[in-house]
Amino acid sequence: MHILIVSITSYKNVMLSMPLVQALKNKFPECVLHYVSSTKNQAYLQKIPLISETYFISGDAIPTVFSLLKINFSYVINLEQTFSGSIIINSLRNKYNHNTEFFQYPNNLISKIFSSKKAYQHKALSQKFMDACHTLQLPKVSKTLNYYTNEADNLKKDDIPTSHAAGYVCINLNELNLSANLLEAFCLELKFPIILAGNDANFEYAQKLKTIDPIK
Repeated sequence: MHILIVSITSYKNVMLSMPLVQALKNKFPECVLHYVSSTKNQAYLQKIPLISETYFISGDAIPTVFSLLKINFSYVINLEQTFSGSIIINSLRNKYNHNTEFFQYPNNLISKIFSSKKAYQHKALSQKFMDACHTLQLPKVSKTLNYYTNEADNLKKDDIPTSHAAGYVCINLNELNLSANLLEAFCLELKFPIILAGNDANFEYAQKLKTIDPIK
């Protein structure tokens, strides 16, 4: 049995799809799991032992489509609505529609509208990915998310200051829905050392936060 997961653009979505990957392997232990994503996620995906075959897109999706058309998938799961993903799904559907079951997140317009409502927002995205495949009756898996990084990206002992050696709180600035004042108050109230994580766009803001308490 061959199963395909498509999640191309977002590293976050790829990471949050790991409970789905684990559940599929638990349900179908003999299956061959295929995963299509962006080349920027290559280092992460190639470290995941549950995934057998990986395909990476840097621009044109057609070469990947030709590779996938050679495989008769039992299930195809598309976790993002992207142009490249649509090309892949439509190509596979046109050839294998009668033999393959397709899943889409959001799987239809109604669920897409509903997913934006507050009543549905309490569910984590990883659980919503699982819900998109609810007809497969996948087993429940651990809520723990596993991170896979390159050796070069791993923190070294010397990267962490002595003040943080006994433990720290990590704050991700990339998608933190707090105003500057609330975040500053939160940092001041914390009784632990802090590491601020984020991308280049957050660097100046992080430098400003650091001045509140340079040691912490």
